[in-house]
Amino acid sequence: MQRDAPIGTIIAYRESYITAKLERFCTGDVKENLYVTISPLKPSLGVFGNKNIPVYMTNVPGVGVRWFSYSLNGGNIKSPDVYFATGNGLLTAYIGMELVKTGRITPAVINGDSLAAVGIWENGCTKNMPIGDLIFTGGGSITQVTCTVSSSNISVPLGDVLATQFTGVGATPVTKGFNLGLNCDVNAKVNVSLSGIANSDIANSDILALTNAGTAGVADGLGVQILYNGAPLKRDTNLLLKTSAGGVETLPFSARYFQTKSAVKPGKANATATLNLTYQ
Repeated sequence: MQRDAPIGTIIAYRESYITAKLERFCTGDVKENLYVTISPLKPSLGVFGNKNIPVYMTNVPGVGVRWFSYSLNGGNIKSPDVYFATGNGLLTAYIGMELVKTGRITPAVINGDSLAAVGIWENGCTKNMPIGDLIFTGGGSITQVTCTVSSSNISVPLGDVLATQFTGVGATPVTKGFNLGLNCDVNAKVNVSLSGIANSDIANSDILALTNAGTAGVADGLGVQILYNGAPLKRDTNLLLKTSAGGVETLPFSARYFQTKSAVKPGKANATATLNLTYQ
């Protein structure tokens, strides 16, 4: 499970089916009904995602379960409710279960026998005759895949640049690369978004303002641009970088000055940016 997947994400889906052959000697044209009842054993947490079906607690914080039943003989999804297949002979009903993210997940093992009680009934010539119960046993581990960052603060010295090297709006005479090191779980989906104060001198809001811009001693007509693998990052926009094979990952970023006015005034030219890493 990706650590930063949105609430309502389906973690896992499982389906089972129940088949019973119902043949009774009835008076007249009486059809048999195969009933399935799903009774969750924990309270409802409400509705999550785009399905108008309640999600119920499990023993794992941040993980809920959504139940439904349906039949090849016709009918709509219901949960939790009674559903039946009707007719004579071989009847089949299906049970479906989805594990749903409901909040911050604490890694643990789902207890199958604490999820729901499922009853199977016959109703036709014989009224509400129990056929059996569907038992959930065992469980599965819920874990989150993520990465750890080798350094949370990185300084990128762009050095001294002559004002004459800036030849017009959009000029980027100096680029300096830097790497961000990660140690990742297998299949962690690494995303990044750029945060920072936009430079107000130019329409491109992805160019960052200099620290203390507009004050004495600070350069004018410049901003800073951050790139990943040579491509400019968009501010406040999530970008999927890669799905990790697990282990050490090196992400190639770079920074450069970006001319925002027709003339550049010399001075200090520092900027601060935040790279937000998420896993979803």
